[in-house]
Amino acid sequence: MTEELERFKTEINLTEYAASLGYRIDRAESSRNSIVMRCGNDKVIISRSDDGHWRYFSVRDSQDNGTIIDFVQYRDNISLGTVRGQLRPWLSGLVVRPAAGEFVQEVELSMKCRELVSAAFSSFVVSICNNPYLRSRGISSDTLNHPRFAGKVFLDQKGNSIFPHYDHEGLSGYEIKNHSFTGFAKHGSKSAWSSNSFQGDDCLVFTESAIDAMSYFQLFQEVSMRYVSIGGQFSPLQIELFKSLISDLPKGSSVVFAFDNDAEGNNYAAWLSDLVPGYAYLRHTPVLKDWNDILRPRR
Repeated sequence: MTEELERFKTEINLTEYAASLGYRIDRAESSRNSIVMRCGNDKVIISRSDDGHWRYFSVRDSQDNGTIIDFVQYRDNISLGTVRGQLRPWLSGLVVRPAAGEFVQEVELSMKCRELVSAAFSSFVVSICNNPYLRSRGISSDTLNHPRFAGKVFLDQKGNSIFPHYDHEGLSGYEIKNHSFTGFAKHGSKSAWSSNSFQGDDCLVFTESAIDAMSYFQLFQEVSMRYVSIGGQFSPLQIELFKSLISDLPKGSSVVFAFDNDAEGNNYAAWLSDLVPGYAYLRHTPVLKDWNDILRPRR
């Protein structure tokens, strides 16, 4: 019986199963190893882990994540035995499958290797002032070199801006940004980009990007704020890291969610609110889509 559950998790293409329920691929937000699918108000991100399991999480509901078994149970509120009966035809092929273009035939495994990430990162240099991309986004040299952000932005050999992500074990990956281009380190995994921290800090600001974090700082010049970028959509694995970053602040400090002014920004704030008791959680919404949109006209 356990073997059957394992087959459900590894052999049934979760993007295909979701497509059979009416979920549609958002190709603009998807990548080779992370497929975004939408159905009504629900938005799920589907991938395959190193053990071959198809996994997902819903951006709308922090409790809605796991394998295909969780996917079925959460939506239909049925027992494990009923789930088995519902999924067995997918193993035998006795189901009406969605059209080929409605799901992803092959999703690359999320293979991670810190050694390869570190080797690539070692060739980058700290960005001090000659950063045309950040300058085009309104980020000043004063901000880039401020003690809050010093040593937190790098340049690669192609002139791309590099934003390193760190977790409890060290460097996990890095964002790559330039004009009309956003990427992430091959073999890396998203955790969090963060500013430098100092004694006396009493506020942690969450943003969707490092550029928004620096824009927020440049707009408000608050000296006791530290910053964290979630790097866009985040996974349940990042939640524990976010809890730790909040807990590093003294009790009674503030946590500000400065996410984009849209439904997803509000959902991110809802996900992360009250992660750790004893802190004041605030939503600060930009009047435009994001904080960099506000900064750029002021250059």
